[in-house]
Amino acid sequence: MRSVEFLAVILVAASLATPARADERVAPVVGNPADNNVPRIDNPASEPKRIANTTRTPRPRASSEKCATLKGQTGTDYYCASSVRAPQSGNSYGVDNLFSNRTDEAWVEGKPGQGVGEWITIDFDEFRLVKAVIARNGYQKSRDIFAKNSRVRRLRLVFSQGETQTLTLADSMDLQTIALDPPVSAYWVQFIIDDVYPGSAYADTAITKLFVTADPVR
Repeated sequence: MRSVEFLAVILVAASLATPARADERVAPVVGNPADNNVPRIDNPASEPKRIANTTRTPRPRASSEKCATLKGQTGTDYYCASSVRAPQSGNSYGVDNLFSNRTDEAWVEGKPGQGVGEWITIDFDEFRLVKAVIARNGYQKSRDIFAKNSRVRRLRLVFSQGETQTLTLADSMDLQTIALDPPVSAYWVQFIIDDVYPGSAYADTAITKLFVTADPVR
């Protein structure tokens, strides 16, 4: 199984910090509380799909993308994001924050507005069976910063061989693990922000951690 050893050493940060962005303010939106706290798959499939074509397809790319490499015990994952917020007040928001061992670091998208349509890809070094998504939503530097910046409500997963699934993340600082039913065989997976929980003060959307668990397909 794809190693998630980095999650075991995630620390709880106690210090406050400058928010990701201070120049774009949005009004908070009140949604259905029942939908905000339960991570789930919105369109689960009833049975595994046979993959007839195992040819590696090119992953999505963007002219403004930034990338980083995660080397684990079972292989190498290449993370890329369509945009990254520029550093501010000593804070950086790069894609490598998604797999660091600190919860006071987060990836923050770099486009104006709330980042709907921005994406992250995880590109594997071999064909893998993706079994679950593990995430820490929002910017978890503190509860105050978490609330002020936008969090991901809905992620659309696009896999290299054409499958898609949609996940709803909880509006929570808890670690979220969502099993894919069924698992999906792929060379890469793209996570597209389709909807957000608006921040109380700032428009930026953040994800503190993002991993997948996956086995090599033999």
